[in-house]
Amino acid sequence: MDHGLKMTPAVCCICGKIPAAADDGDWLEFQDYDAAGMGLSHPQGLEFFCGEHISRGRDFILCTAAEALTKIKEGLT
Repeated sequence: MDHGLKMTPAVCCICGKIPAAADDGDWLEFQDYDAAGMGLSHPQGLEFFCGEHISRGRDFILCTAAEALTKIKEGLT
């Protein structure tokens, strides 16, 4: 049954890796994080990073999620 929930699974937003263990990554809240306005959808500004990319995500925590992802991905190329 579809209740309209649109949550994003715990998959790294940089490499697409699914965590192998509970401690293999974490969710980061960026400047545009808005839990109050999420309703039944995934909150804006909340992204999952695997253990390999979490430190890069933390480097850009003062940016919006979109800005952070752009900067991180540009730095990987």
